[in-house]
Amino acid sequence: MRKIEAKMVAAIKAGKPFTKDNTTVVIAGRYYSVLLFGNWIARGVIGNVPGYINLCGWASNTTMSRLRALGLPICRKDGVPRLYGRGVIPVNDWVGTGKGMETPLV
Repeated sequence: MRKIEAKMVAAIKAGKPFTKDNTTVVIAGRYYSVLLFGNWIARGVIGNVPGYINLCGWASNTTMSRLRALGLPICRKDGVPRLYGRGVIPVNDWVGTGKGMETPLV
Protein backbone atom coordinates (compact mmCIF):
# COMPACT_ATOMS: atom_id res chain seq x y z
CA MET A 1 0.00 0.00 0.00
CA ARG A 2 1.32 3.42 -0.91
CA LYS A 3 1.84 6.08 1.77
CA ILE A 4 -1.00 8.21 0.39
CA GLU A 5 -3.32 5.19 0.53
CA ALA A 6 -2.35 4.41 4.12
CA LYS A 7 -3.16 8.03 5.06
CA MET A 8 -6.44 7.85 3.13
CA VAL A 9 -7.50 4.69 5.01
CA ALA A 10 -6.44 6.18 8.36
CA ALA A 11 -8.54 9.29 7.65
CA ILE A 12 -11.58 7.16 6.80
CA LYS A 13 -11.17 5.08 9.97
CA ALA A 14 -10.89 8.28 12.02
CA GLY A 15 -13.79 9.97 10.20
CA LYS A 16 -11.62 12.95 9.23
CA PRO A 17 -11.38 14.73 5.88
CA PHE A 18 -8.12 14.27 3.99
CA THR A 19 -6.54 15.74 0.87
CA LYS A 20 -3.16 14.94 -0.62
CA ASP A 21 -2.15 15.40 -4.24
CA ASN A 22 -4.82 13.69 -6.39
CA THR A 23 -6.75 11.97 -3.56
CA THR A 24 -9.47 13.45 -1.33
CA VAL A 25 -11.63 11.98 1.43
CA VAL A 26 -14.88 13.86 2.09
CA ILE A 27 -16.82 13.25 5.30
CA ALA A 28 -20.58 13.89 5.47
CA GLY A 29 -22.24 12.76 8.68
CA ARG A 30 -21.46 9.06 9.10
CA TYR A 31 -20.52 8.60 5.43
CA TYR A 32 -17.35 9.14 3.45
CA SER A 33 -16.53 9.53 -0.21
CA VAL A 34 -13.17 9.12 -1.91
CA LEU A 35 -12.32 11.32 -4.86
CA LEU A 36 -9.47 10.75 -7.29
CA PHE A 37 -8.62 13.67 -9.57
CA GLY A 38 -11.98 15.18 -8.54
CA ASN A 39 -13.99 12.09 -9.54
CA TRP A 40 -16.04 10.20 -6.90
CA ILE A 41 -14.69 6.63 -6.92
CA ALA A 42 -16.00 5.20 -3.61
CA ARG A 43 -18.71 5.80 -0.99
CA GLY A 44 -19.29 4.09 2.32
CA VAL A 45 -19.92 4.32 6.06
CA ILE A 46 -17.00 5.74 8.06
CA GLY A 47 -14.61 3.00 9.15
CA ASN A 48 -16.01 0.46 6.68
CA VAL A 49 -15.26 -0.92 3.22
CA PRO A 50 -17.07 1.14 0.56
CA GLY A 51 -20.55 -0.06 -0.35
CA TYR A 52 -20.41 1.56 -3.79
CA ILE A 53 -17.66 2.22 -6.32
CA ASN A 54 -17.41 4.00 -9.66
CA LEU A 55 -14.41 3.93 -12.00
CA CYS A 56 -15.59 7.22 -13.55
CA GLY A 57 -14.38 6.16 -16.96
CA TRP A 58 -10.86 5.44 -15.74
CA ALA A 59 -9.89 1.85 -14.97
CA SER A 60 -6.36 3.13 -14.37
CA ASN A 61 -3.70 1.56 -12.18
CA THR A 62 -4.14 4.45 -9.71
CA THR A 63 -7.91 3.99 -9.47
CA MET A 64 -7.54 0.24 -9.00
CA SER A 65 -4.84 0.75 -6.37
CA ARG A 66 -6.97 3.20 -4.33
CA LEU A 67 -9.91 0.77 -4.38
CA ARG A 68 -7.67 -2.16 -3.36
CA ALA A 69 -6.36 -0.06 -0.46
CA LEU A 70 -9.98 0.25 0.69
CA GLY A 71 -10.16 -3.53 0.98
CA LEU A 72 -11.83 -4.41 -2.31
CA PRO A 73 -10.60 -7.41 -4.32
CA ILE A 74 -10.55 -5.57 -7.63
CA CYS A 75 -8.46 -6.76 -10.56
CA ARG A 76 -8.14 -6.57 -14.32
CA LYS A 77 -8.65 -9.73 -16.38
CA ASP A 78 -8.24 -9.58 -20.17
CA GLY A 79 -8.16 -5.78 -19.82
CA VAL A 80 -11.59 -5.70 -18.15
CA PRO A 81 -11.94 -4.45 -14.54
CA ARG A 82 -13.54 -7.05 -12.27
CA LEU A 83 -14.70 -7.26 -8.68
CA TYR A 84 -14.01 -10.57 -6.88
CA GLY A 85 -12.32 -11.76 -10.10
CA ARG A 86 -15.60 -12.37 -11.88
CA GLY A 87 -18.07 -9.48 -11.80
CA VAL A 88 -17.36 -7.06 -14.62
CA ILE A 89 -17.33 -3.46 -13.39
CA PRO A 90 -18.97 -0.94 -15.72
CA VAL A 91 -16.57 1.92 -16.32
CA ASN A 92 -19.09 4.78 -15.88
CA ASP A 93 -21.68 3.59 -13.37
CA TRP A 94 -22.01 3.09 -9.61
CA VAL A 95 -21.70 -0.54 -8.56
CA GLY A 96 -22.60 -2.13 -5.23
CA THR A 97 -19.60 -4.00 -3.82
CA GLY A 98 -21.63 -6.71 -2.14
CA LYS A 99 -19.74 -5.96 1.08
CA GLY A 100 -22.60 -3.97 2.51
CA MET A 101 -22.02 -0.64 4.15
CA GLU A 102 -21.04 -2.12 7.52
CA THR A 103 -17.95 -4.26 6.71
CA PRO A 104 -15.03 -2.82 8.74
CA LEU A 105 -11.88 -1.60 7.01
CA VAL A 106 -8.89 -3.75 7.93
